[in-house]
Amino acid sequence: MLVNVVMVTAASASIIAAAYKARGLRANPRNPSLRALVSGLFVLGLSIATAAPVVYTPVNEAIGIPNLLRVTTHLGMIAFSVAITVMRLHVAYPAEEATPRARRRVVAYVAAGVAMAVLFVAAPVDEDRVDWTVHYGDEPIVQLYLLVYLLTFGSAIFEIARLSHRTAKFLPAAPLRTGMRFTAIGASLGFAYAVYKAAYVAWSALGLRMPGPLAWLDREDLVSPLLATPGALLMVIGLTLPSWLPTLRAGWTAIGLRRTYRHLYQLWLPLYHAEPEILFGPMPPARPGLRPGRLAKLVERRAIEIPDGMLRLAAYYDPAVQAAAEASATRAGLTGDEARAAIAAACIRDALDAVRTGRKPDTPAVLELAGATTLADEISWLELVARAYRRHATATPRARSAEAVAAP
Repeated sequence: MLVNVVMVTAASASIIAAAYKARGLRANPRNPSLRALVSGLFVLGLSIATAAPVVYTPVNEAIGIPNLLRVTTHLGMIAFSVAITVMRLHVAYPAEEATPRARRRVVAYVAAGVAMAVLFVAAPVDEDRVDWTVHYGDEPIVQLYLLVYLLTFGSAIFEIARLSHRTAKFLPAAPLRTGMRFTAIGASLGFAYAVYKAAYVAWSALGLRMPGPLAWLDREDLVSPLLATPGALLMVIGLTLPSWLPTLRAGWTAIGLRRTYRHLYQLWLPLYHAEPEILFGPMPPARPGLRPGRLAKLVERRAIEIPDGMLRLAAYYDPAVQAAAEASATRAGLTGDEARAAIAAACIRDALDAVRTGRKPDTPAVLELAGATTLADEISWLELVARAYRRHATATPRARSAEAVAAP
């Protein structure tokens, strides 16, 4: 069932996020904002999990109290909203102003939670139902219970959306801004859930039904989870994004650097075999786990040494080979830098063979390069040449192993 999949996924993400953020409490256990975030994420995960139909009915049957998880889920959603509101208040206001604001809200929400618990005990909800709102929505006590719940949750989640949107405008760091915006969007979906649910209870109490194309709005047991759960997932992403996005970016950068280094190395190695003088000095090979900064330096070194090696081969570039490579690139539909890279790779391959055999053309060809103006452009161009060389290269000299030439 789609609802189960969506809800269990969101619940798992929230609990994992809570565990991830809880690591920071070891270094800063008295941080009120962090404590509120960890608590809120954990409660949210439990609330979504217990509301999933696959969990809801079996647990209620095991406990022996019909619909108990319904009220615990609603109270958990309010507790989450309170925790994130407290967190956002501490971000948006100075501590001396945020603390009294947070205290007032906690008192108000606790009072609402007590009222909900009393109303739930008094309500005639003795039959366990997944479609609780649909089945019991015409009961006056249940309607009052839902009114208290939706007003409390809706006001809290609206404040989260407002504070997140307001704070995002003043944040200089992109991950923080993006996280705030994700949170604001998720909270807006949560507010839409509260508005929809309140509207559903109202039109159901009046005995109304949605007309034809809008009939799906009468499926409260389906619409509510599909509004609230994605909203909760977006909030989880937004609340934790500033922590993990830089790490993700660093990892992605390292993967890209390693791939670039590997491509450049495959072109650099035969050039080094032909002209060992291109090596500036001892350099260890790129090892797994090498820091991105070190990888970047390795890539830059290769991007300097490869053009030096190409320049040293200038006397061996054969015009006939260049003409044949140009014709081949045209037949293959290559244009621009890709065509120039394929031509350069073919000329380099032939020139390396010419160095081994000692042949030289009477009038060397002049390679048309990319005309890069920055080091990044140069690296991109050389990577194109390296890929073309790898695709079409014949056997290269192997007088020394890769390991030996990398650290002479």
